[in-house]
Amino acid sequence: MLLNQTRRYNQAGCLSVNPKSRSRASPRPVHYRSVLYAGRIMKATIGIVITFVSVLLSAHGGFAQGKLSLSISGAPTYNYLKAEQTLLLPSNNGATIPVDFSSRITGRGYTIGLMGRYSFRPKWSVSTGTWISYNRTDVPSVEINTPGANLTVGQTRGHNIQVPVLVNFQSSTRRLSPYFSAGALLSFRSANYLNVGNDQEIRIITGKHAVTVVPTIGVGAIYRMSNHLSLAVQPTFNYYLPQGTYSSYFSGRASLQTQLFYTF
Repeated sequence: MLLNQTRRYNQAGCLSVNPKSRSRASPRPVHYRSVLYAGRIMKATIGIVITFVSVLLSAHGGFAQGKLSLSISGAPTYNYLKAEQTLLLPSNNGATIPVDFSSRITGRGYTIGLMGRYSFRPKWSVSTGTWISYNRTDVPSVEINTPGANLTVGQTRGHNIQVPVLVNFQSSTRRLSPYFSAGALLSFRSANYLNVGNDQEIRIITGKHAVTVVPTIGVGAIYRMSNHLSLAVQPTFNYYLPQGTYSSYFSGRASLQTQLFYTF
């Protein structure tokens, strides 16, 4: 991410400048913010999971036997962003100047979650649930063609909540079958933390919208281990739509989604 006297960033890591915000954003040690933020995420996750399970169980009586499944899911993730953009940023003398820059950001993390699936046909189903996503970026690669631009780069980390809404197709009713999923994630904006060195971080906000729609596709296989248990493994790709004007843009996440289903 790029840092420049503010705390609201766009997807490529640059931000609209607020010169007064830096004085209010005194960095705290990394370990302090890690513990505090992890506690908040844990409380939110527990609440969401309890609510989701309660709704599914209460609705179970209205579904035919064998059509409703509950699953736990997890995946390692790899994020990639490459963008070129022109932004208006302040120069050293306080004037606003257009800055042309290109950035390349990679990151690694994971998702964990709980999902429900309803089979409305022998081979077709719909699923939704809640994922908690974590990502930590590498130090970005940035090129700037404007002299005097005051930018700093650093690693970022952060969690956010995502709600997958998917349509699934199982091409065979045999024990082992190809398994396809397509749909979108509803990704809720949350704070990230930018490492500014000396064991200190600054809290930043990325993106323009509180909720973004992320197109999603997965292709893999599902294996029925028993009448109640199934295991699905899917290489999955998410494409993050641009939030702003870019001359060149690509942002995506690849993951290996693994789900263990229990069918009622």
